[in-house]
Amino acid sequence: MVAALSKQMSTLQTSTKKTLTPTVAVTTPHTPSAPAPQRGGGKGDRGTNTGRGGRGQPYNAVPRVVVGGGVSGLPPPNSRSDPRERTYSNRRKCAHPEGATGNPSNVNWTPELWEYGIFVDFNEWLRLGSYDELTTLLAQARPSDDTCSTHRVGRAKSDNGTWTNDNGCAYCLFRPRAPAGTAESDKWMYGTGQGAHSPYRCQCFIRFLAEGGGPDMPDKHRPYLQGILLKHFDKH
Repeated sequence: MVAALSKQMSTLQTSTKKTLTPTVAVTTPHTPSAPAPQRGGGKGDRGTNTGRGGRGQPYNAVPRVVVGGGVSGLPPPNSRSDPRERTYSNRRKCAHPEGATGNPSNVNWTPELWEYGIFVDFNEWLRLGSYDELTTLLAQARPSDDTCSTHRVGRAKSDNGTWTNDNGCAYCLFRPRAPAGTAESDKWMYGTGQGAHSPYRCQCFIRFLAEGGGPDMPDKHRPYLQGILLKHFDKH
């Protein structure tokens, strides 16, 4: 009797014992599932891909198109316009890095590519921001205050197209100011105290990322910052 009870306890302990394994982030292609059948509000016929329509009209009737594109009652569809047709007000500008430094396509920079073909990937920023070990590094590029000890979290987002110091370019707002006598060609490394512009297209912020930081940045950390840049969809 005692032996049988002991065996049962041993089996129970073995079955309930958990194994701790590290969590590994694995990126897999996303395959969207088929949308579920939708239903309207009327009492029309039921059928595949029709749902419940109104009287005498199936649910999936052709939408009413309005002048200028889109569907009546809905905003116009998003379009991937040529970046050369856009304007980026108040952004800081500077020269591109030498050679192919920081170019995600690993080709030499050109004036056109630097002007229109590169932007900041905030998806990668969010991913790196989840690692405590990278806090100090990211704080050099997008600080949360002028101590540059912690980084601003979240994705940069304008207020209906308006950029302010609160939602705009933290790099220009909080980075240390350039010392007197700093050459114009080196001022991209410093802030101005003015952040009311888009960080997505601020060339000084992008230059800092492309260079992998300032001159004193350890080489092992540079690839993290350089990986935050993406080329535009129609550029090399």
